[in-house]
Amino acid sequence: VVALRLGPSQNQWTIPADTTLTQQQGRYHIENEELNLDRGRLLRPGNPVSLTLSFEIDQPVTWELRLRSDSWLTLPVEWSADVDSANIDEPSSAGNPVELEMVEQIQQGALLDADQDCYTFPIEDDVEALTLYVSWKSVPLEIEQPHTPPELIREGGNSPRNPAVKTTYEGGETVSEIRYDEPRKGEYLACWTGLSNHFQAYSWFGRLSYEGIGSTSPSDFSGDANWISGQAQVGSSDEFQQFGGAGVFTLLLALLGTGDFLGGLVEDSSLPTEWLVPVVFLVALAMAFATGTSWGSFGLLLPIAGGIVNAVDAPELLLPVLGAVLAGAVAGDHASPISDTTILSSTGAGCNVITHVTTQLPYVAVAVVSATLGYCGLALTGSTTIGFLVTMVVGVAIMLGARRLSPPLDALPDSDHDSEAVSA
Repeated sequence: VVALRLGPSQNQWTIPADTTLTQQQGRYHIENEELNLDRGRLLRPGNPVSLTLSFEIDQPVTWELRLRSDSWLTLPVEWSADVDSANIDEPSSAGNPVELEMVEQIQQGALLDADQDCYTFPIEDDVEALTLYVSWKSVPLEIEQPHTPPELIREGGNSPRNPAVKTTYEGGETVSEIRYDEPRKGEYLACWTGLSNHFQAYSWFGRLSYEGIGSTSPSDFSGDANWISGQAQVGSSDEFQQFGGAGVFTLLLALLGTGDFLGGLVEDSSLPTEWLVPVVFLVALAMAFATGTSWGSFGLLLPIAGGIVNAVDAPELLLPVLGAVLAGAVAGDHASPISDTTILSSTGAGCNVITHVTTQLPYVAVAVVSATLGYCGLALTGSTTIGFLVTMVVGVAIMLGARRLSPPLDALPDSDHDSEAVSA
């Protein structure tokens, strides 16, 4: 009979005897037997562990017991803990608490049996919330301590009640997030109380959220955002930076308040606000000509021009100013030798880029002069109708004058005859 005692639990097995009366007896073994742990599976300090072998003799002869070779007992242990080394917070109690200079310090400890672990810490003025983070180590369910919020007592009364509790599980540990809203200034005592015959190690720290720093919970942030599309490739400060499109740069200008800044300069200067229209037109023309992109000039100048109009409080000029940006950018792009449309057009026509640009300049010049004088008419009179009529009259006049000064078409040399004469 084999009897195994593991603390409060006992197991017993009976092995039939080998009745063959020879010196070569069989091997007695017990393997892969399930343990009966109905009375508990935990071994506490001081619990006995014993293995008892008993033999029943039923014949009146002389018996000899010889235990030969090695004998061993293997028991798998799934969990164990060094209680004394984990319970490092002792002595701590309501009468003898651990004094903390600040609640943000991480503390280690353990609740053993009906122990009471207590800590004191100060809270100053203007604290919006106190949040305690408690991480409970993994233990068997039989000895797990309660994960209830600590008893938080303020010296002098007015202790905070009914905290908000959030529990999560991270890496086999149970993490409790305990939030107390609007704790008053004072000295506080926090106590965790355990249960008899239970044990669990823990660590904890606190976090103070002060008034005026905004929300302390991500769930309080919501809203929609509309970002202008664009690409950016940014390296270190010594490396080249390249922006694709106007999205990123436009966003930066908006954040920096460029429109408000330039609007302030206009207000401080003696320039009448009506003259913003021709000035913006010429600026857009120069930028598009220098960069070779009308769309890039749109994205850069439209928010700036709109910001200037808003800063000088002239809403009646919003549409003329935005129209001047569009007109100037298109004109500058049309005349630019580095514009993608210019390069593609000259390539498709099979001619030199500069030759193609030279043929475009007269048409651009007519449009630029007409638009500039029209915007000046708008600035002088404040009437968009007069500005439009000035543009049309100047444009027609320039075209009629150019028609009179240019030779008639029948006076031009015949390119076919010239080529035949050359070939002859």
